[in-house]
Amino acid sequence: MEEGDVQSAVWRGRVPSCFSLSPNHDTSREAEPYYVMLPRLGYLPLVMDSVLRHFVKSLPRGEEVRGEEVWVESDGTALKWQYPIGLLYDLHNTNSTLPWQLTVHLKGFPRGELLEGPSREAMEGLFMSALKEADCLKHRGHLMGELQRKEHKQLWLGLLNGEPTSSPTSSPTSSPTSSPTSSPTHLPPHLPPHLLTYLLTYLLTYLLTYLLTYLLTYSPTSSPTSSPPHLPPHLPPHLPPHLLTYLLTYLLTSSPTSSPTSSPTSSPTSSPTSSLLTYLLTYLLTSS
Repeated sequence: MEEGDVQSAVWRGRVPSCFSLSPNHDTSREAEPYYVMLPRLGYLPLVMDSVLRHFVKSLPRGEEVRGEEVWVESDGTALKWQYPIGLLYDLHNTNSTLPWQLTVHLKGFPRGELLEGPSREAMEGLFMSALKEADCLKHRGHLMGELQRKEHKQLWLGLLNGEPTSSPTSSPTSSPTSSPTSSPTHLPPHLPPHLLTYLLTYLLTYLLTYLLTYLLTYSPTSSPTSSPPHLPPHLPPHLPPHLLTYLLTYLLTSSPTSSPTSSPTSSPTSSPTSSLLTYLLTYLLTSS
């Protein structure tokens, strides 16, 4: 079985469950059980909205249900809402009978046993914290640190919808016909933001110096065949010309909406304007 098939099978995992209202609550009519297929990767606070809508119909008119007081038990044990449903099922359904029998309580929240404030907002924060902890243990925090805010939201929406999302950190496979750019292969495809800022600042300062030199030395009476002054024949050793050339190629050909870890060499063909700018600036930087 391939990795994609395993991932899809894990996401499709469901637990047949039956929610029943606690007999301690007064009802205007008999509360019928609520049957549902719970996702193993989901969490109880994410499914309680539909459960409560079902049982509210059986409550006396005007009775208010407070979300922070709602809790669920299985065989007399309060379920920790911050744990995945699949984990709770494996821990508490010891006899493995289906459907899994769950009891819903609308009051009397056991504050000494459970975390307070079960809600979607609290669940989102705990979910992202759990991802960061797992990433630190397995990848030393590199994966979550490279994700943008919108990609964090994409992971959360994938959990809500019960559908796997494409990994934001995976680089798309390059087309066999795509031609690599002229950037050096020994440089990393993704530079840290502070390094890009430093290189760009240096580059702009260098080009402004060249333009000022040209304007100050240009003479209207000079010969038409005279060439403008060239850039200084050398650059500081810590910023070689090929590094600046790579930076320009990276900035002008990369897409703003591309993944942070995607390589610039696999980006689509740049526009004629970007190609022309890249050629001119590369010529200025490499000419002696």
